[in-house]
Formats: sequence, C-alpha cells, structure tokens
Amino acid sequence: MRIIVSPVRDESFLVEVQDTGTVSDLKHEIYIMFGYIPQNQTIVYKGKVLDNETQLKTKGIHEMSKVYMTYKKPKVVKRNRNSNFAPSLLATHLANVEDLTECIEALKQRNPKASYVFNDAETVSELVQKTLDPEIQLQRQREMDIVLDSQEMHAGGFQELVSRYHLIEEVYENSQLENEKLIKTETVIPQRPAHPSTTKLPTPYGFEAKLSLMMSLLKNMSPDNPNRHLMETLVSICAQSIVANTNETEEEESDEFGSVGRMSPRMRNHGSHVGYSLFDQRGFNEDLEQEEPQPVFPQIFHLPKNSHNPSNRRTPFSNHEPSSDDEFSVE
Repeated sequence: MRIIVSPVRDESFLVEVQDTGTVSDLKHEIYIMFGYIPQNQTIVYKGKVLDNETQLKTKGIHEMSKVYMTYKKPKVVKRNRNSNFAPSLLATHLANVEDLTECIEALKQRNPKASYVFNDAETVSELVQKTLDPEIQLQRQREMDIVLDSQEMHAGGFQELVSRYHLIEEVYENSQLENEKLIKTETVIPQRPAHPSTTKLPTPYGFEAKLSLMMSLLKNMSPDNPNRHLMETLVSICAQSIVANTNETEEEESDEFGSVGRMSPRMRNHGSHVGYSLFDQRGFNEDLEQEEPQPVFPQIFHLPKNSHNPSNRRTPFSNHEPSSDDEFSVE
C-alpha cells in the first residue's frame, strides 16, 4: 500500500510499504528513498507518536493515508573558536564535505529519483572518477565554448552575453572595493595636521657649523700663515653672531614666559665678551649703562680690551702669551 508522508518543513511524498508492514519498515523505506536516518525519524498519526514495532493497520493506516514525520538533524561537533591553534587543512576539508552532504540531502528531497543515484556506491564512484579525469574536464570546457558560440549566433545573443558578463563583473568589483575600504578603515593612518609647522629645521649652514669648521681650520694653520689673521677675525665675528642670536632667543622666551635674559651693556655696545650674562627682571635702561650689574653665570672668556684694533687683537687660538695689558683669561 502507498502512504503519504508529510515532513514538517518539506513537501509531501509517497512511500510504498507492505500491508503487514510496521513503522520501522516505513522508516527504512523513507531512508532508502530520501536518506533520512531512521533513528532520527518520528512518525505521527492523528496526534499520536507511533512506536517502531507497531503495525500500520492496527493504527488505522490504509491506502493513501497521510502521516506526519519530524526529523532531527544529527548533532555536529562545533569547533572551539577560542582555540589558539589554527584550523588545519583537514578540518577545512571536512567542513566542505559537510556542506556537500547538505546539498545532496536537499537534492534528494526535491527529486526522489536522485536518491537512487546517490545511494548506489558504484554510481557515486563513477561520478567522482569523471570529475577528476582531465580529458573530461577539457571536454566540458569545449562544450561550454560551443554553447556560448551558439548563443552568439542568434540575434541579440552577443549583447545578452555582454550584459550578463557586466552584471557579474560589476558585482565582483563592488565586493572588491568594499573589501579595500574595510582594509583602509582598519589601517592606522596618521591624520594630516591642520596648520603647517613653524619649527625651524637644523641646517648645516648655521653659525655653529661655520664656527666649528673655521676653528678646525684655524687649529691646523701654522703661526706663519698669512691667512691666519683673517681666520681669527672670522672666528670672532661668528662667535659674536652666535651670542647675539642666543640673546634674541632668550628675550623672545622671556617676553612669553615673564622672565628676562639680557646681554651686558659691554657685550651689546662693544661685542668684546664671548658669552652671556643673566640678570634679574629689571628692564634695560640708561642706568644699566652707568652701573653694570654683576652676572649670575660666569663668563666663558674675554677678548682683549683693544679688540677694535686688528693689529693688537688676540684670540684664544693664537700662540700669544697673555700679558698684563690683555684681558684674556679662562675661568
């Protein structure tokens, strides 16, 4: 007799069993046709769950009677995502096999005739061998080319193929652009400053670099060199320029933070001191020229008093021994 089996979430189908068959026989026939495991099947008739050993006639099931079936999917062991080990190639392959089996089960449910193909081991092995055969793969590619050529030969066939190609290409490009945007958002990129930087960059052409170069040249010069006097003059001028720039920087910082650092009047007027002095917060006025305050920091060294006369000028780099008339001293 034929019985209508209605799964809860799928379409109904017919199953043929013997007149003296039991519920277990019905489950076995369902397994053969559609691949449902008998242990996970539950047969319900008129609101009652039927046992496996129960005969169908004893419960009033006759030709074209309708029974309901519920099916519990087998439990799949979930992988531990918090594991420190990376998923192996075998685990990935097994996951793909599980997806494939789900597709096969769905195909069996939609087409009952396909269940016979998948349940036959010889047919399945032939299908696998055909898919792995390189000659058959080439033959499939040739067949695909033939199909596309025949499509292009029809009126408007080429335009239709182009439109389909653009549709697929557009979807692929959009997904690729979205992935690039996600990568850019996750990448840390420094923000552009709102205003340009005003910090001075170090330059090799400053006064300090020139002074060090001239001092090294001066040390290598002999006392009888006619250019030695000119080099001593340049060293003195460069040192005074460094002092002047230093004091200007200190005055700018003092105006900003409230502290005043100034040059001594002798250094400002004559430029005879290579060094600087730090005074209290009194402003510079004419009284300071009459009475020179005592510096807080000691001066590095002094040039001679008569430094305005080039013939009598002495520098720390000359071989001249200091006399009583010179003010040259190192503290």
